[in-house]
Amino acid sequence: MAVNNKLKLVSHTVPNSAAPGYSHILESIELDDPALREKYEKHAGANTVYEVFWNAVKKYPTNKYLGCRPFNRATNMFENYVFITYEQAGAIVNDLASGIIHVLSLHFDLSSPTHKKLIENRNFGVGIYADNRMEWALAERASITQSLFSVALYDTLGASSVEYIINHSELPIIFCSLSKIPKILEMVDRLPTLKVIVSMDNFSNFEGSAVSTNKNNEDEIGHVISGFSPDSIEILKQWAASKSIGLYDFKELRKVGKSNPRPHVPPKPEDSYTLCYTSGTTGNPKGAICTHINYAFSAVYGSNYFPENENEIPIVFSYLPLAHTYAKCAENIFTNMGGIIGYYCGDVSKILEDCQLLKPTLFTGVPRILSRLYAGLAATTIDSPDPQVRQIGRIAVEEKIKNLKDGKGLVHKVWDEKIFNKAKAILGGNVRRIYSGSAPLEPYVSDFLKVVLITEILEGYGLTETASVVTGQMAGVVTSGDIGSPKPKMQARLRDAPEMEYLTTDKPCPRGELLIRGP
Repeated sequence: MAVNNKLKLVSHTVPNSAAPGYSHILESIELDDPALREKYEKHAGANTVYEVFWNAVKKYPTNKYLGCRPFNRATNMFENYVFITYEQAGAIVNDLASGIIHVLSLHFDLSSPTHKKLIENRNFGVGIYADNRMEWALAERASITQSLFSVALYDTLGASSVEYIINHSELPIIFCSLSKIPKILEMVDRLPTLKVIVSMDNFSNFEGSAVSTNKNNEDEIGHVISGFSPDSIEILKQWAASKSIGLYDFKELRKVGKSNPRPHVPPKPEDSYTLCYTSGTTGNPKGAICTHINYAFSAVYGSNYFPENENEIPIVFSYLPLAHTYAKCAENIFTNMGGIIGYYCGDVSKILEDCQLLKPTLFTGVPRILSRLYAGLAATTIDSPDPQVRQIGRIAVEEKIKNLKDGKGLVHKVWDEKIFNKAKAILGGNVRRIYSGSAPLEPYVSDFLKVVLITEILEGYGLTETASVVTGQMAGVVTSGDIGSPKPKMQARLRDAPEMEYLTTDKPCPRGELLIRGP
């Protein structure tokens, strides 16, 4: 039976921290709980994202790690998920990391002090330009294995912004899906630092009638839908060569790296892990410099907040853009836990189909997606055009919400068997917790989804600059429409903003500018 946590203490104030114009400082109380502290210590031990990944490779070598649904061009269908293990991912990352350094050494002018220094000091970024897919994660892990930082590129910013980001971050190499290569080559005359493009889609995949799904060869796993042909691949190669750009595919870069191995160059905690560019409110995109310690701490402490079952490996569905901090942070958390990350097939209309095959245990959501899910489920229950179905649906939902608020939990034997077990199967049937962030989630949407999907929904607040995390609801809460309390080792307070008439002395609640401090 769940406990009613409406009045449960979730934070405390730092003694004597209030000052004129400032509220007191709030801190989490969660690590005061011996059980939570023990769990935190179990997942600790990483101060960089490099350590998060390589510790997991050593600890969970045979666990499934990254999975995708290959697209078979012969049948014109996506197939079931195939996976690579942590050990296989480690081998791929080693090869790619060595390959990055070797091909740049070939395409850089090493007689130039600038280029020579870039290679020696590992002082450059690696661009990643693609929708979510396993190669995205592998390219980023390869980057940090050589102390390089990643820079995500994405089309929603527009072509001019992509060009701006490449130049602003001075990228010499970009990993991308095949469809992005023409876009990059079209602007390459205006990209003076770019030397190498790596296609995430192996060119050999286009020589036959279908993408290979050989489960024994991770080089041949792909999930491309493309009109490209061997002839168009050859045109791309000629185009790149005419611009003095090295064009490789994943398989070729691995081969180069395997033949020219380089030792790891582990980053320091204070080193840059990624540059996250956001559209900003005016002008060009703004790049936030995010450090390894920032994201490593999020991965370590975030591992505490996922339900654990010693006999069950956690599974998360990756569909929220990896260009943003929320999805990136979630993948680091699951890596730290030895979990499975399954990528959506690239077709948003098939997200539910993906989930039903993957059967995730955790689902990361945003209000836009969760509101669509609400609308679809409500249309067959509380808003059904059938009066009898609508009446029964409303009675069932209202009763379950009342039980939840009264501390009686999410399970209702009668209503679940009659109605809601079928709804739960929409996300695969195994989801035990949904996380929501990036914007406010309407309380009525949250309450409805909790009882219909028979799963906990926790809301939180974070920023790119804070590695996604500032505050969040604690497990077991029954409230909706709030973002919880500061997470462990985070501090928060308000500062007067008199120009907006927000004061920390306002009644009934203090108001002001939110100040945040943490690792």
